[in-house]
Amino acid sequence: MNREAIFRERFAAILADMKGAEATSEHMAAVGGLANMFTSRAGQANWTGFKANISKTDYDAILAMMQKQGNRLAREGNTRQVRAIETLAVSLIAKTQIRDADIAADAVILDNLIDRALSAYHASTPVSPIIT
Repeated sequence: MNREAIFRERFAAILADMKGAEATSEHMAAVGGLANMFTSRAGQANWTGFKANISKTDYDAILAMMQKQGNRLAREGNTRQVRAIETLAVSLIAKTQIRDADIAADAVILDNLIDRALSAYHASTPVSPIIT
């Protein structure tokens, strides 16, 4: 199986997880929290904006970091965080696969689901008062 076929398989599985019963509130919270880390550092309001504005240098660095952290978390048995990292990584990689019409269309759906997880994360995170 070549790399594109492997990616298509993982992408389809992750999209199905995010759309289906596997998208538990715990998983969505992990995805939203991780997406928040990236979007807030980049000054972007959502994942879609973050992904649209990422440079090639940042893209490469983020994927390398995700691979390193994902492998470490997998060794530690933290599957919840590994799945969240994999979800965002696959979304980023899908950006490079736009010549495949199916992936391009499904990437929009995945990004919208990630944005929804991010919005839910923001809604559930209390805002600290400016004046105490």
